[in-house]
Amino acid sequence: MSKIMPSSGFSLIWKLLLLAKCWRAQGQDSDSPIITYCPNNLKIDVPSPFQSLRVFWEEPTAVDDNGSMTVTKSHTSGAIFPADQTTIVQYVFTNSGRRSSECRFEILLSRTCDVLMPCVDNGLCYNNFRSSGECMLVPYSYTLCNHNVDTTPPQCVDVPNDIYETVELGIPRPAVFWNEPTCTDDSGKASIFSRSHSPFTFFTVGETTVLYTCEDTSGNINTCTFTVNVTWVDTTPPVSNCREDVALVIELGEAGGFVVWSEPTATDISGTAVLSTRSHRPGSWFHIGATTVTYGFTDASGNTGVCLFVVVVETEDTIPPTVAGCMLGGLKQTVGIGELGAVVSWAEPTATEISGTTILVSQSHSPGDFFPVGVTEVTYTFSDASGNTAACKFSVEISSVNTTFSSVCDNIPVDIVETVELGTNGTIINWTEPTCSDTFGNAAFFLFKSHTPPSFFTVGTTTVNYTCLSTSGKTSHCVISQLP
Repeated sequence: MSKIMPSSGFSLIWKLLLLAKCWRAQGQDSDSPIITYCPNNLKIDVPSPFQSLRVFWEEPTAVDDNGSMTVTKSHTSGAIFPADQTTIVQYVFTNSGRRSSECRFEILLSRTCDVLMPCVDNGLCYNNFRSSGECMLVPYSYTLCNHNVDTTPPQCVDVPNDIYETVELGIPRPAVFWNEPTCTDDSGKASIFSRSHSPFTFFTVGETTVLYTCEDTSGNINTCTFTVNVTWVDTTPPVSNCREDVALVIELGEAGGFVVWSEPTATDISGTAVLSTRSHRPGSWFHIGATTVTYGFTDASGNTGVCLFVVVVETEDTIPPTVAGCMLGGLKQTVGIGELGAVVSWAEPTATEISGTTILVSQSHSPGDFFPVGVTEVTYTFSDASGNTAACKFSVEISSVNTTFSSVCDNIPVDIVETVELGTNGTIINWTEPTCSDTFGNAAFFLFKSHTPPSFFTVGTTTVNYTCLSTSGKTSHCVISQLP
């Protein structure tokens, strides 16, 4: 058999694709990283002339719930290993909680005597084994044959720069894309032999090395790497459980009121959101109308969430009008025996209200009406714009008496006219009261006075009534008109 041994500077490169096997660290708990791929042990036969061999493998991988991990390793894929020796390769994955998991496998290179390549022109090569197991050449006549051996590895071209990706906090594994590198070689033929990751692969948070291996037609290989760095970033603002609008109803005429409410809170994907600003506190004073209340919440990344609600203060009129000039004592008048009744006049009552608008809704009688003998109730009803009502009630009593004797009102003032400034509601007016006497000299006094001097009169015409009663039971009625 014809053999030729290679020169001492020649290196043999072994390409290795290994099946998955996972070893877990002793004492690992549920918080430790999970090994998703770990190579099997490897035994490689190495031709005798070689003292070492470059070995490649697909690197172990792991995942962790916390996202970020660090990897320590005893050897890197593509390292040179010595022959006739077992080497332990170890990968340790450690997460942020200092929990770790380990992947371990062995590489054994065993030298053998083997034919490396054919030799032409009857060149002869013999193998002879000594007790030591080494391989030797036995001298023999042969013809030297030469072969051109391609030992130049291919080159990786257009290798991506390190990739830095940010992903929203809470998203565990983003997909990352890149343009794959290409392979070139002096022979003109080279291709990607293996890759640790492909574009659009999902990457966990942290730094991951991506490895590409190029191979030419002579079996020479070369590797290129770049890293994918995935970082969590929090751009999501806190979410508040903002409350509904708050309403307060106050009495008409009040300027505002104190309003209380349950303050809103907020949550955030980072777990922490604090109250940073607020425009008002519960129990603050609010004027009539709508006021916007603002709460601001901030997370650890400085993101701010806002809660807005409106405090509405409205007025309500629940107070009825105030009646003035109601003759609570009533009116009494006498007529001669046999008369059916009499015409009675009086100063009509008025009403005021905080809203400024009061109307006379109804009245049962008017001054100058005829009243029959007996007691008649007179009712005035006033209302404001909110529907609140107030009533004035008094009685008119007509009595039949002997009119042989009568009482007289003397010195009755003439009608009084006063002027007031425009926009003034009224004024105070004074007058000299009339006198009361009896036609037959009996004592007499005023039974009723609708007003006493001085009194306040509103703009308009007001009738002042006096009723004179003598000791003989005779009455007389006199009237004064006030025109402020």
